[in-house]
Amino acid sequence: MARARALRWLRERGIPAVSGDASDPGVLIQAHIARAQMLVIAISDTFRARKMMDTARTLKPDVETVVRTHSDQAAALLRKEKAGKVFVGEHELASA
Repeated sequence: MARARALRWLRERGIPAVSGDASDPGVLIQAHIARAQMLVIAISDTFRARKMMDTARTLKPDVETVVRTHSDQAAALLRKEKAGKVFVGEHELASA
């Protein structure tokens, strides 16, 4: 229910908002990935993050990606796969 309220709040203010699984091409199309310069992924599931990147790059090969992850191992895997900017959330919080 909170997600629906947040979407309504954003849309009432003229801010485009889409909710859904970004590994689903339909969700990225609805979010206008073709015009996007960047895709920010902030989920803890590395498999789903990889699928989101793959889907986005299929639809827009030059989209820049920024991925937040929870472990050094996941970050290394995502960097190996050319994920763009990758950071471990806990490291960022510790350095703030």
